[in-house]
Amino acid sequence: MTKIKKFIFHSMLCIAWIPISVVLANSVDQEVDIMLTQDADISAGKSLFLSVCAACHNKDLSGATGFNLKDGEWIHGSKPSDIINNINNGFAKAGMPGFKETFSQQQIKQVTAYILSKREGWDNLTYKIYQLDSNLDKLHTSILDDLQPIKVGKAAKNMADFTLPEIKDYALVFEGDFYQPYPQPSKIETSFPPTIFVETELDGEVESNFRGKLNLKHGKQRLKITLMTTDKLLRDKDRGKGKANLSLLVTSKGKRKLFGASTRGVVAMNGNQLNVKVDEQPIIQRKRILDLPPFSIAVGLKEKMNYAFNAKDCSISGVWSGDLLNIGPNVKNRGSDNSLILGSWLFYAPEAITPMVSRCRYVKYNKQGNPSFYFTADGVDYKLEGTAVGSQTLQLKYTVLANPPKNKTLTLSVPPADKININASSGKITGSKLIIDLSRSPQFTLDINAVGAE
Repeated sequence: MTKIKKFIFHSMLCIAWIPISVVLANSVDQEVDIMLTQDADISAGKSLFLSVCAACHNKDLSGATGFNLKDGEWIHGSKPSDIINNINNGFAKAGMPGFKETFSQQQIKQVTAYILSKREGWDNLTYKIYQLDSNLDKLHTSILDDLQPIKVGKAAKNMADFTLPEIKDYALVFEGDFYQPYPQPSKIETSFPPTIFVETELDGEVESNFRGKLNLKHGKQRLKITLMTTDKLLRDKDRGKGKANLSLLVTSKGKRKLFGASTRGVVAMNGNQLNVKVDEQPIIQRKRILDLPPFSIAVGLKEKMNYAFNAKDCSISGVWSGDLLNIGPNVKNRGSDNSLILGSWLFYAPEAITPMVSRCRYVKYNKQGNPSFYFTADGVDYKLEGTAVGSQTLQLKYTVLANPPKNKTLTLSVPPADKININASSGKITGSKLIIDLSRSPQFTLDINAVGAE
């Protein structure tokens, strides 16, 4: 037998020994990866998740009686094939049933794709620690080419911990898959003194002049972070203050902190949590809120339908379903960061329900019972009250209190029909306008349905 024939023969034997389960798992993993790019599959997976899985894992996948499905801690495997297997077979002792007899494999793959589309942060995260020469005068990653790591491993809970090295002169390299599930532009932010060297690599593109901000891509990417430091190069004021313990935070517009990507970053996120939730009585909050105009006053209802009234232009500047607000960033950062809604937007400024008038003057609000707002628009006095109709609909009731100029109509701008479902008790919505005949309807309502919330 020739050498070439022997090589082919032995190669075929090696292939034959690959377990068929591994081949099938790889095929399923690839199929779900493709689903991650298909809006129809993600939408179908979301619908099934909300109807079946959200009760235990929460609507935002953050966990309740069941595990958090957004973070990097996956006890039973994080590959698509692992998740599918877990959904199929369940965990009877933990109270989770198996669903392989209830739903088709296509549906279970779609749910898996939806779950993975919401993943935050690291996966398959590994680390390497190198001992550096204490006499180095300059730090750069090429130094590592001739070195062998003194320690390697998998990061606990898929979280970057920059306190791992127990030596003074070292390089620490984290590398893994990184998920950024939010569609808006985002970045990793951190800070460190100039005597510490940090280099990042995103999908093979090296940022050798990294200064604390790295633009992320939407979805899954490959991220590598190298930190190098020596005791000799550190300034005295940087010693013993944890300056090499990077606080990695993923942020978006308005410095909104989305999630932590290092152990210190997670602590920073948790330290900014000061949640305001409604139990029975409605709550009014006059705090700056991300995505809303500065004069917005937030109202939370026990049915978890919330809205904001803008005292500047007398508009409904935002409506969201879920809990009310996390005011922690606003309070603990002395107002430098905006409060965050604890739910899902139906709409928010510049999309708003706004009286199209030449002049609007906010008068007051009444927080007794169900909150109501009083304002004057082009000389007509109005009262506006928001109530929840079940857990899916917010009803806005406008009442004309006085109409000295005898204005015949009121025109309201409303969000586009493809953004939100609005029904008016009188008048007709045409495009982005609702015209009310005040002579016939001194009181009218707008029903805003939560179906289709972001």
